[in-house]
Amino acid sequence: MGPVIGAAALTLIPEMMHDLEKYRLTVYACLILLTLCFLPNGIMGVVGRLGKRRPHVRDMPAERDDDISTLPRTAGASLKVEAVSRSFGGLRALSDVSFSVEAASIHALIGPNGS
Repeated sequence: MGPVIGAAALTLIPEMMHDLEKYRLTVYACLILLTLCFLPNGIMGVVGRLGKRRPHVRDMPAERDDDISTLPRTAGASLKVEAVSRSFGGLRALSDVSFSVEAASIHALIGPNGS
């Protein structure tokens, strides 16, 4: 339900601010930033707190130790990707991408569009 409310809000709020022609985008950006700061769990997070509270993943006790220093180290890469290419129609998303990840390490791979 949260994405539906969010999509409706992100569509309707700019339409309701036509009177603020010069400042519309600035006000809109400020509203989004305030939402990110004060509603980190989204609108449904607020609704969940007001209604019957269901446990979230971060509220549940950890069943394992997330400290990677306790993990055994092995030689070599646990994941190795070489020369991967991917196209979506005429859009070339990846072109000969290669990387490797060592065991017991944490990495993130973020593309130009944030995915």
